Amino acid sequence: MKNHIIDTTISAETVTTMTTAATTIATQITTFGIHMDDAQRKSSLKLGTRNETFAREMLEFARLHPNLVPAGIDIAAIQRDLTARDQITPVLFQLKALTRTLEDTHVALGVDLYNGTRGFYKAVKPIAEINGVQDVITRIGQRFAGQGRKKVEATPDSIDSSGL
Repeated sequence: MKNHIIDTTISAETVTTMTTAATTIATQITTFGIHMDDAQRKSSLKLGTRNETFAREMLEFARLHPNLVPAGIDIAAIQRDLTARDQITPVLFQLKALTRTLEDTHVALGVDLYNGTRGFYKAVKPIAEINGVQDVITRIGQRFAGQGRKKVEATPDSIDSSGL
């Protein structure tokens, strides 16, 4: 088949294993994870490379000079945040990579599905009436109504005088 990107079969056992693993991960994340709404996510300061360096240096400074830490600042809590962040970062990157692969596979399967069925439709359409399935093919083909190349009718203005 033309433009076939992927050809795979996923066993029921594999799907069950992946679903179980995803459920296990989701269960573990609910023990510590939070959900931020879009407004919170948008208004929160982000910890990019420069800000992360700043945060780490300030925690090191606090460790070296505990007498300068104001009473209202809980350095131990901030250190726990850093430790937890460092723990989930590699898992996050691994899950992002897996998600990207799964998304790419999902897209490729969709492309193959659409291209394959579209090719099948184009092959069956001309012989549908002969085989008594014209009604079905017409109904399915409604998805394409109004699409395709528009035929331009020749008008005296569109024909040049050279006859070419």
